[in-house]
Amino acid sequence: MRKIYILVFMASNLVIGAQTINYPQRVANYDATFTDGGGNFDDGTENFGMWANSASKQSVAFRNFTETGVPGGTATTMAVGDSFTITVSATQASYGVIGLALLSSPSATASWADRINNYAVQVNLNGNGGNNDPWEVVSTAGTINTSSIGGSTSYADFVFKFTLNTATTMNVSINNDTEVFDVTLNNSNITGYSIYISDDWNGVDNSNIFWKPTTEYVYATSDTEIPVITHLGDDPVSIEVGETYADAGATASDNVDGDITTSIVVVNPVNTATVGEYTVTYNVSDAAGNAAVPVTRTVNVVDTTVPVITLEGDVVVTIEVDTIYTDASATATDNYDGDITTSISVVNPVNTATVGQYTVTYNVNDAAGNAALQVTRAVNVVDTTVPVITLEGDAVVTIQVNAIYTDDGATATDNYDGDITTSIVVVNPVNTAIVGEYTVTYNVSDAAGNAAVQVTRTVIVEDSSLSSIDGDNETLKVIMYPNPTASKWTIESSRVINNLTLFNLLGQKVLEQTAYKMKVTIDASDLKTGIYMLNINNTTMKRVIKK
Repeated sequence: MRKIYILVFMASNLVIGAQTINYPQRVANYDATFTDGGGNFDDGTENFGMWANSASKQSVAFRNFTETGVPGGTATTMAVGDSFTITVSATQASYGVIGLALLSSPSATASWADRINNYAVQVNLNGNGGNNDPWEVVSTAGTINTSSIGGSTSYADFVFKFTLNTATTMNVSINNDTEVFDVTLNNSNITGYSIYISDDWNGVDNSNIFWKPTTEYVYATSDTEIPVITHLGDDPVSIEVGETYADAGATASDNVDGDITTSIVVVNPVNTATVGEYTVTYNVSDAAGNAAVPVTRTVNVVDTTVPVITLEGDVVVTIEVDTIYTDASATATDNYDGDITTSISVVNPVNTATVGQYTVTYNVNDAAGNAALQVTRAVNVVDTTVPVITLEGDAVVTIQVNAIYTDDGATATDNYDGDITTSIVVVNPVNTAIVGEYTVTYNVSDAAGNAAVQVTRTVIVEDSSLSSIDGDNETLKVIMYPNPTASKWTIESSRVINNLTLFNLLGQKVLEQTAYKMKVTIDASDLKTGIYMLNINNTTMKRVIKK
């Protein structure tokens, strides 16, 4: 029975920066091949197939790395950070070998042995007496790193990824990091690769050694293009002190890694409790370590809230002219600066020497220059003190009937207006043609309308001609004043007055007084108002009036 081993390599890619280079997997795309009883073929439209059956059948294909992935193109050498991925679809290798090797400028490609000429690293699946041994990674000086991943009894994909860490070390990943080896290279300066298959048939009909490998590989150089950060929202941003600042964030994109927004490192020093200018910075690096140009946002924490002035004391104050005015002042508080009372600017034009209405103003600015609403106090300087009238001359004046009466007048002074004598209003009812008691009144008001306490003068108009009365063959002459009176009568006689008796109109005696003088005073202050009859020396009667 014919036993066939088939190795099929799928299309692979080399990525340089943002450029993807495809390595088509067709027979014509390989630079050299070697077969000994085995062979290679184009399988369908994509796969590169290799087979070997029966004893010592072998097949090898060699390929150089180029910038375009096309044979004959400009050769390239694997650089640090580059990775190469190849996929093989195969069954177990019960007796034969399948594998691949990264090569360092091989000097020959015309024999089975050349498959590993100048190898840097190998990956092999070896059959051993019909057993399915695991994959192994062969590195410096033939060191074998055994995997726990073995072949498959049916066709399965095995993915190998080679990443050049340094010029002499490499990371080998099997089946998407199911197993990973870090190895030292046998040779450096990798320029291409080989793929191979062999069979050492034991002559027994063993159908499970029929296999068909499929491969795909990607060769990628290092990524040197930096990612780009785009900040969201406004720049600059202004926020009121004391408020909560929520940063609008930023986005980041990379030519290879795509959206790497979640990798952005944000340094946000904004402290909304302190006024100032802050810078929020955004940084990010892609998987290749390329750092983006940092993006910043300016955040201004500002104080635009006006302070508040609170008036101490009354809004309207009234004070007497010529007294001392002490302002009650005000307090001021600010949302950021706190107590700024000492910064209040007070304009106090109050002049207590001059009556009028004054406005005291209070203004203040906080440290940010925000002006408070002006507060004012009305101060009324008033004159409520009454002026004083001073009588000139006697308070009680007695003149003869029909004589000329000249009033002595009065003066008036005011605490604010000064001498206001000329403003005195005098009411003078004195009629010297009629005996009687008259009251002259003096009144004055200052400019503020304050009325002085009225002052009066009593003017007694009397008849000094004495009465002639016959008694004891002598003539008695009597004068009496004032009449009417509110307090007292004075009686003068040409003879000694021995006794006086006062009767009311009912004939009742209300007062009796012994004198033995020629001039006598009768106290009428306790008498009721009315008309009385006065008996002098039991001979003469006179009518008197108590008002």
